[in-house]
Amino acid sequence: MFAAQAIALVSTSEPVGRRPGALRSTRPHLALPSAATHALLLNGAGVVAVWALGGFYSSLGPGFTRLISPDGPETPAAWSSSR
Repeated sequence: MFAAQAIALVSTSEPVGRRPGALRSTRPHLALPSAATHALLLNGAGVVAVWALGGFYSSLGPGFTRLISPDGPETPAAWSSSR
């Protein structure tokens, strides 16, 4: 079935002629209304701040765990004593 489809694809002609600028038309065009620029900057700064705060909090997790329970389950001393 796949081979038959491949042969049919190769043997059919393209129904549309080529026009100049087809490749250029596939390039994305991004635009932002000037009224939304301020809101985007504020929201973007908020998203980055929350992301950074989450990373900072996650980086302190192991240290806080060792501070609260020095012989907790993640320390090598606890691994050898529990076996």
